[in-house]
Amino acid sequence: MSGSSGMIGMGGAGASGGVSASSGMGGVSASSGMSGMAGAGASSAMAGANGADGRVAKATGIPPLAPGVPDQATLPPVTAMAVASMVLVLVGGVYLASYLPRRAPVGPAVVLVAVAGAVLVANVAALARVRRFPWGTFRTVGGWALAAYLVISGMLEYVFVLDGTRGAMLGLMTAMLAVFAVDVPLLLGFSVARFQPAGAGSGSGG
Repeated sequence: MSGSSGMIGMGGAGASGGVSASSGMGGVSASSGMSGMAGAGASSAMAGANGADGRVAKATGIPPLAPGVPDQATLPPVTAMAVASMVLVLVGGVYLASYLPRRAPVGPAVVLVAVAGAVLVANVAALARVRRFPWGTFRTVGGWALAAYLVISGMLEYVFVLDGTRGAMLGLMTAMLAVFAVDVPLLLGFSVARFQPAGAGSGSGG
């Protein structure tokens, strides 16, 4: 572009005189230089941003998120709370199994299951407050997982009853199964949906 501007300035110099030629060449060259610098600056900034994303992706092994994906930093700690709830239930189950073949005191296990249930309720409530989230994808994945775990939990409940489990122990085991039957589908649905664009799936309610 500087060469074209110089030629235009030189043509004007032939008609208007040497001084005009000098002024035209200087003004056009200055404008061309400023435009070139601005364009180069913008290109460098874009290249720097793309390069930074590429370096982060290469260092972490995680590709850049697609447009519309929820901001991961603003999402509630659903995964951590779901795992904490399941760990509490597992600890309660291990506690009960440690007394076999004797009957275990149910007090500590009841406390563990109650805390696990409270964590699960808080987890669901925190996720429900998220405004922009791919609820369609969450319902699709979580719904099918919930159906599968309800069948599994029903089979285990049948085994408990068939085995002669009764009273408080049966209620405690049922509560443990209920926490698991909701916790795992919640974890699976959230883990898939969190990386999808908001509104993806069969619906976008929330």
